[in-house]
Formats: sequence, C-alpha cells, structure tokens
Amino acid sequence: MVEYRDAALHILVRQGTCEDTLPGLLAHVDAKKAPVLGVLDSFGGGSTQQLIRRFARQKGGEVVITVEPQHFVRNLDPARADEVFGGPEWRDVDELPPHVKRTYIARKLTEAIRAAGFRFVISFGLETARGNELLLQFATNHPTGLDRFKDSLWGADPIGGARFRDPNDPEQMLLDLTPEPAVAPLRRLLLDHLCGRPARTATVAELRTFTREHTLYRHKDTAPALDDLLARSEVSHRRWPHPRPRPHARPDAHYRQEYRTVHPGLIDRDEEKAPMSIYPLMLPGWEDLSTWGAEDDYLYAQVTRNGLSDDDGPEFWITPHLQPTCRTVNELSQAISEVTLVDRPTVLQAMTLGVQPAARRSLGLPDTGSV
Repeated sequence: MVEYRDAALHILVRQGTCEDTLPGLLAHVDAKKAPVLGVLDSFGGGSTQQLIRRFARQKGGEVVITVEPQHFVRNLDPARADEVFGGPEWRDVDELPPHVKRTYIARKLTEAIRAAGFRFVISFGLETARGNELLLQFATNHPTGLDRFKDSLWGADPIGGARFRDPNDPEQMLLDLTPEPAVAPLRRLLLDHLCGRPARTATVAELRTFTREHTLYRHKDTAPALDDLLARSEVSHRRWPHPRPRPHARPDAHYRQEYRTVHPGLIDRDEEKAPMSIYPLMLPGWEDLSTWGAEDDYLYAQVTRNGLSDDDGPEFWITPHLQPTCRTVNELSQAISEVTLVDRPTVLQAMTLGVQPAARRSLGLPDTGSV
C-alpha cells in the first residue's frame, strides 16, 4: 500500500479489485466517522449491488458510478452483470429492439441502485467527441446532496466536444452544459409524467418534486418547462382561489396551482364544462383554511386543521385523483368525517353553513343550517 500525507491531504493507494479491496480500506481509515463520496469507475461493467450497498449504509454516503451501457447490450459477462443488477431480470434486454436497449439498461441500473438502499438516483448519458457514450449515475439519501450535485453538474465547465442527455427523454436530445439548460427534454418528461397520472393532473409542487427526484434537471427548471407546455397548448393551467382573504399569506398562496394535459379533441368540450365552485367548510377546529365544492360531475374537499399551513397542499385532499369519487353531499360529508374524526351530521352542517341559502338545494344540502 502506498501512502501520502500532508497538512491538507491524506492519500492511500492500494492495488486490487474494488469489491475485495475497498471495504477493508474504508475500515482502515474509519470512514464511518465522515461523509463518503465513492467514485466507482468500472471501465464499463458497472459496480456490484453489494458494493453500492456499503455506501448506502454509510451515514452521508454517496456514489458516482460510471457504466458503459453497450457492455451489457453485448452481454460480455452475464454472471457478473447479475451481481451488478441484483439478479438476472436485466437479460430481457436481448429481446428488445436496438433503439430502446440503452434506456432499458439505464432504468434497470437505477432500480438496482435504489434496491441497494439509495433513495435518490439520477442518470445522464455523456457522449464524447469521438461518439462514445458513458452512463453516469449519482446516488444519495439526502435531498440537499442531490440539489448540490445538480447545481455542480449544470455549472461545470464544458468538457471539450462532450454533451450529455437524460436517458429517460423519449427523443434522446443531446444537451450542452450551461447554467440555463435547454428544457425541451424536461418538457417531454413532464408531459409523459402528467399523462400517466390519475386524471392527467398534478400540482406545481408535485411536478417540481418529479423534476428534482426523477430527472437530471433542477427543481427550478420546472417553471420554464411548464411555460413552454402552456405556450404550446399541451397543458392547461388553473388556479384554485381560497374562498376568503388570507392577509398574512404571501400573494401567491391564495391559489392552488394545478396543471393538466390537453388532448386536442377535448379542448372545446373542456371549455363547455360548468365552472368549479368552492365554499368554506365551517367545521370547528378546521374552518380557517378548509374548503369544499363541485367540479364537473364530482365533489371535492381540501381539509386542513387550524394552526397548520396549506402552502404545500392541504392536510387532506378528497378528490377523485386520490380518493373514491364523491358525487353526493352525503358521500362527501362521510369522507370528510373519516379524515377529521368528526361525526357526519356535524360535517354536513358545516358544509351547509358555508353555502348561500339560494344555492343549497341545487347541491343537495338542507335548506337551513340546522341538520
């Protein structure tokens, strides 16, 4: 073993296979006492799930892994590849068309790293000036570590002639390293994500979380991508106003923002739908922020107990996207009763008190506030 030490740096050099040598070296330097970043450059063949698990168990452990997808496409060492992927399921790549094999390998490697114990995993393909491509993956269990890595990635000096891509991008667009990245791939990823969600709908907070945790983009890149989608009429946008002023909230907190995909053949039909209604829920202990109302052919409620903030969403959201559909006030009052633990007659009365008498009958509410 070769060792070098000065006032700022301590270097140990040991020859051997990574899987056999690195665990002992980490124990030798007592690495458990400090955060560890493992840079695992395997010359194409990936690192075993067992080795990655060692870093995942480490407090503050993070890894950067370099893989050559073509290594697995060519099936050069299937027995070792099983150790990399944590099983033989990856071998289905042999049955896939050539143009999807790279994306499939990237997805399977991400699943293997998560199975090893890492919560956040991002992948990006790096294409060199010679046309070779490597898959780089970063894994951490800390959101701050994920954000800092992405900031470093987008703020790095460009590598001569090299560009990179998000392996999940359907069009596999090559990108340059710039502080203000092109958002076309993110636009496509967000649209695909929306199309796969219940009712093709998500809030801004949900889309920012998706961008942060499942793409190589930063969460702040979500806004320009959504602006592009709106400009292209590929999504619609609505803001749900709270029924009463909230003078101590920031101005944009008066609205719940939500994005929804638009199918060209349905645009006119959507415009003909009845406007959404919103009413205060006058339930003691819950009345400060809670609301309910009707939209399309169902009822919904956003319920938050007094003293809590709903800036990041209500405490309980009763909507077809998340709960069984409520089409009558009796069904909705029962659903609210179940989450608030308040008896249903009291909930029904609280719903009635927030609605003008002239509108109660059309909603199926009692004519008076006494039920």
